[in-house]
Order: sequence, then C-alpha cells, then structure tokens
Amino acid sequence: MLPARRALPTLAALAAAAIPSAAHAAAVSTDRACYSPGEVVTETGSGFTPSTDVVEFVALSSAAASRIWNFSTPTITTDDQGAFVRKLRAPALQDPRDRDEGVFGTFTDQANTSTFETAQWTLSDWALQIREWAGHVAKPGRSMTIDTYGWTTESGTLYAHYYRGSTHLKSVRIGATAGACGNLKKKVPQFPFKKVKAGEYTLYLSRTASLDKANDSWLRMKARVPKSAATA
Repeated sequence: MLPARRALPTLAALAAAAIPSAAHAAAVSTDRACYSPGEVVTETGSGFTPSTDVVEFVALSSAAASRIWNFSTPTITTDDQGAFVRKLRAPALQDPRDRDEGVFGTFTDQANTSTFETAQWTLSDWALQIREWAGHVAKPGRSMTIDTYGWTTESGTLYAHYYRGSTHLKSVRIGATAGACGNLKKKVPQFPFKKVKAGEYTLYLSRTASLDKANDSWLRMKARVPKSAATA
C-alpha cells in the first residue's frame, strides 16, 4: 500500500523563486505528459539564441520522501533558428515508495541568461498491484482489486490473461486506462471461471485481447491455489 502523500511546494513555485523574472520569448514542450523509466522523452524548444548552448536544470519531486532531487543533463546546442529537438531517457524513480514523481525542467539560454523556459511532466512507474495476491495465495470465489499504472504508451483497454502453469485458461476484458499515465483500478473476481484447480496461476495484463508474450507489452502476477481452496 502506498503511503499517504504529503504536500510539497510545487516545482513551478520553487523554480520561480530560484530564477529571476524574464520575458519568456522561448518555448519548450515534451511529446507526452507522462513517461515511465527508460522511455524516450523528446524535448522541442524554440525562441533561444541561434547557435548557442542551452542548459537544462532538472528537479525531480518525491512525495513519499518529501524531498526534491536536482540533476544536470547534457548541454543542448540550438540551430541557426534558435531551436532544438533533444531526446533523453526518462530516469528511474528516486524513491521506491513512489508510484509517480514530478519532473520540472528549466532551460536557460547561455548567451542570454534572462531567456529561459520550463517544461513539466510526470515520471510514472509501470507496475501491477493486486493486494489480495500479495502473499501469492489466491482464493477462488472472492474478489480482488487490480491496480495498475504507467501504461503511458499503451493506453486503451486492458485485458487479463489467466494461465495455470503454461496452459492458457481464459482472457477477459478489465477496462480502459485513464489519464496521461495510463492508470486503471478495478475490482474483479479473482478467477473469471468456476472450476479452479489447485496449482500455480499467472495473471498477465496486456492491452491485447489475445496475448503474444514475445511481442506484446505485459505485466504479470503469480499466485498459488492450495488444494483446500480449489473448486469443483
């Protein structure tokens, strides 16, 4: 269970306090509002001094740790129009208790430090949680809550695929993800079929109605059904 979030100063407020006011002629945007660690972040900028360096200062905020980490990135060089396109890998989350963390980048023109712009996005873990299977023991006939997040490039409908050992038993539609980070939380039966034999089960979650383990993006969780809990 994630810890309760505590209020932090907003990254925008911190940046505003640290940087003097300036005329914002420059502009910077990212291609998405949310990324998972390792995904490519594409930054697009314009309105800076032509053929000069731009330095990005990155602040990453963790609610669980109630702190902010600061990072530097490779220097950007603008083209002869004062524009740039730069690709970076999204970093890992800084605190393992976090489901997501806020990222705030400030881009400063080194030829004219009064020219700067900011870009803000969310860093989200890509994960599946089933609290009822936390002990890796399933209970047929009872419900559970599928809590998944970070489907940032896989938004849409999610499906659960049930396997006993290597045998596929059934695939069912769970629901549609929501928000920029692609989150879904839904209560469902632990098993969508009546006869549940004892053994080891794996639930795979993907956005495909039929699972191709080699090519689809998927998350999984395993649980065991003891003989005493099996249903006829």
